[in-house]
Amino acid sequence: RGGTVGPELTSVAGTRDTKFIIESILEPSKEIASGYEPILVITKEGQYLTGIIKREDASTIEIADSQAQVQRVAKNQIEKKAPQKTSLMPENFKEILTVEELHDLLAYLQTLK
Repeated sequence: RGGTVGPELTSVAGTRDTKFIIESILEPSKEIASGYEPILVITKEGQYLTGIIKREDASTIEIADSQAQVQRVAKNQIEKKAPQKTSLMPENFKEILTVEELHDLLAYLQTLK
């Protein structure tokens, strides 16, 4: 199942090729899935919030951070809102995963059709 801050992967192997899946793991900011583009919000009180917009209406915006914690901010309290180019997905999987772990993860993801 998809999470609050990441795309649904239930059928990823049926919609994406192996190269794309590997690149998404090792270089998550190369192509960010639609609807999961991160944003930076700076409030008038100087608070910095980075996350995915979960809900927005005329008066408020709800942002889910990388830990899926949702914060609601009144739009009249926003000093600046700017899209970000860096994915919320950690970028260090090439350092923390062994080759075997990467192969295992890829093998599992390829079963999701």
